Amino acid sequence: MEAPRGLLDRVRAKPFALLVIALAFVYLGIGLLGVSAALGISLIGGFGLILLAFTIIFLLSSAGTLMVRRWGLIVGLVMTIVFVLFFSFTVADAFTNPAYPGGWFVVSALPISVLAIILTLYSLLRWKAGVAKTRHLASPYSASGLLTLGVLGFVIAAMILVTAASPLISGLVSRGGQGADVRIVPGAMSAAVPFSPGNLTRPVNSTVTWYNGDTTTHTVTSDTGVFASPYLTPGASFSFKFTQRGTFPYHCEPHPSMTGTIVIT
Repeated sequence: MEAPRGLLDRVRAKPFALLVIALAFVYLGIGLLGVSAALGISLIGGFGLILLAFTIIFLLSSAGTLMVRRWGLIVGLVMTIVFVLFFSFTVADAFTNPAYPGGWFVVSALPISVLAIILTLYSLLRWKAGVAKTRHLASPYSASGLLTLGVLGFVIAAMILVTAASPLISGLVSRGGQGADVRIVPGAMSAAVPFSPGNLTRPVNSTVTWYNGDTTTHTVTSDTGVFASPYLTPGASFSFKFTQRGTFPYHCEPHPSMTGTIVIT
């Protein structure tokens, strides 16, 4: 029974800022695994391996920070900045579309990343003087504590908003596009038939309209370059007139496993 209390005492003895930074690194690392699961991304290849590498480095940085090692702060700082830059393209989708898969992580990870960057930079600047001897870093009853409280309040409010709005937006998007010929179904990335119908037959000179009924941005891109939609946000549509007979396979550019076929007779 003494060992857990001793461990807890050692953790409590750490400067407050280092505890916050270490927890931020853990949240960013574990959160990436959660997003991978939500988006159906495999961790054994391609983009999934990048996410797994991020997670491992974040966790190692957290351990180094708790051991009060400067390398933990430096590595974590670099990874957090890279993380913000690397995933910045998802920020607009997450804040404008609460139903965006993984949106809960984006709206929380951004402010937490900013908090971690600020506290890490200040800790590194005060490293020689001693982090534990710097009141704003050592105690929760200081500017760093107030900043942490403000960020946590924002994160909690944002996640509540995302959670509450997500079902409503998902329902509105999925029920739209009644006149479309092909619908991108909800949860398309993991659906057996992401484009419904998967095979559509129309006479020559027909105009085919696709509607994105999913909460994720997709494209409609011809395998042979005949047509290509812009990025279709949830609820957006794209039309193309087929003036030649033939079979036209297509896919989603960001999610190549999503495929469909148009047959023009």
